[in-house]
Amino acid sequence: MAKITINGQQYCAEQGQTILQVCKANGLHVPTFCNDPRLKPGGTCRICVVEIEGKDNLMVSCAVPVTDGMVVQTNSPKVKAERKSILEKLVSEVSVCDANPNATGSSKLVGYAKEYGVAIPKQDKKENIVVETEVFTLDQSKCIKCGLCVKVTNNLQHCEALNFKGKGVNDPDFGFEFDADKCVRCGNCVAVCPTEALVTKKDIPYTADGITKTQATCPYCGVGCQINYLAKDGKLVGAEPVMDSINNGLLCVKGRFGHQHVQSELRPKTPLIRTNSKTEAPKWREASWDEALDLIKTKMSEVKDKHGAEAIGFYGSGKANLEDNYMLQKFARAVIGSNSVDVCARL
Repeated sequence: MAKITINGQQYCAEQGQTILQVCKANGLHVPTFCNDPRLKPGGTCRICVVEIEGKDNLMVSCAVPVTDGMVVQTNSPKVKAERKSILEKLVSEVSVCDANPNATGSSKLVGYAKEYGVAIPKQDKKENIVVETEVFTLDQSKCIKCGLCVKVTNNLQHCEALNFKGKGVNDPDFGFEFDADKCVRCGNCVAVCPTEALVTKKDIPYTADGITKTQATCPYCGVGCQINYLAKDGKLVGAEPVMDSINNGLLCVKGRFGHQHVQSELRPKTPLIRTNSKTEAPKWREASWDEALDLIKTKMSEVKDKHGAEAIGFYGSGKANLEDNYMLQKFARAVIGSNSVDVCARL
């Protein structure tokens, strides 16, 4: 263990931990853009700089390991001035909007600019959409070149769908290469974007104020990925992965985007009974629950009497909650007497 003093308070840290890791573990706020605890530190954005006693230059806290006796300042005047300078440069170079109607959440860049008193200039930069899929867009005019999206794509999702082109972030030909065939539309690159360069097209636009999070287990397969469902004003607006969980902050396309059905206008509000032959295009009429359940009971009884209980199969849905799927299989086995039970949530 090493003893380190941060802002006048002494903390214990494990050898090999970075200054940023110690700060986060103890609830000390240090701004970051390019850092992700699942990835090797890059030190690209430099917004996490801190002042270390005995060092002439400010150091990036995400890449400097702690040493015994180290004394660190995370909010000294020198540190604040440097962060403000970095933010001023960023907001002058990229397109920033304080009230983006297409935003799904909050932009770290906007939040930090407000925190450090950096004015967001009026800009007339045009959109530069370089990637567009069914679920997200990438607007290069809003990109601060932190590299998180590419790292997550290649090092965590391992699909290699998104990469940089050019000789580096300072290359005038800097840009993105996107392989649509390799992209699995999971949205994990979108989830880590600190600006609004990557924006999902599936979530309902929302701002971070007033958001409630409810943790749940994803119902779509047997892995057990943990999800935070985001709600605002009584509406489900999005879903995000839980970082410290079995899924390590990642979700598949169904886990992240498979919740639009909850508020879909196409979702039936009442039971429907088919009124014509199965050989024709289906026609439906609305029915009461009593009528629908009586019809189901009659039809199932007819099949059971004629062919036996095993002739009746039950198929659950990943769009139903776990409790409902449990009751379905209980009904199948205990009431009907059939073991013919399946669900799309199995692997």
